[in-house]
Amino acid sequence: MGEPGRPRSESRQPVEGHGRLRIASGASSTFTAVYPEALPAFPGLSPGRRAAVEQSFGGAAEVSDELGASAARTVMDAARRAYDQGFAAVAAVAAAGLALTAVLVALMLRPRRGGTG
Repeated sequence: MGEPGRPRSESRQPVEGHGRLRIASGASSTFTAVYPEALPAFPGLSPGRRAAVEQSFGGAAEVSDELGASAARTVMDAARRAYDQGFAAVAAVAAAGLALTAVLVALMLRPRRGGTG
């Protein structure tokens, strides 16, 4: 079946890096799910600033530039910990994917019983 909006012959053309894009997208989704959840509540931080901190590490850095030294340090320390947790989650998902791939390859390469091959 072709993809919606694409002629059938065009949808079967290989796309360079397509598999890598899917892996990167999955890693990004994992990180995006973990990072904001790993951040603590920041009392006194406006909803807009909180959203910027949750959006990205860069957002946390921008917000910390607008805060006093103590609050900036608190935000950046929390953002670093959340980033580390997000990265660890991505690494765990990648390791699980590699382990599953290894098992599947081992199963596919094992000799068949009663066959000639």
